[in-house]
Amino acid sequence: MSASANYVRRTIELEPRAGEPGVRNREAAFRKADLERINLLAGEAGLITRKEGVNDSSKYRRWLRGNFRVGSAVSLEAEARAEVIGALERLIAERGA
Repeated sequence: MSASANYVRRTIELEPRAGEPGVRNREAAFRKADLERINLLAGEAGLITRKEGVNDSSKYRRWLRGNFRVGSAVSLEAEARAEVIGALERLIAERGA
């Protein structure tokens, strides 16, 4: 395939290829959104509390280690972050019921 034909083919594709800047930026945006949601849900679940103006995440980290064997959701891939979100949503529902 010629360079110009390859350029035209690539410009009409809807999704960038893995490893290209668009994919990395999108993955970073999804990761950031997931981590923000996890933080908010952990707060709603009572796992993150505020003491003397500082967030205390010790309960959350113990919960995360006990349920997902990690001390932080930052290292998790998208599928595992989704599992954490689901588990937190279930925990909130159970406590609210």
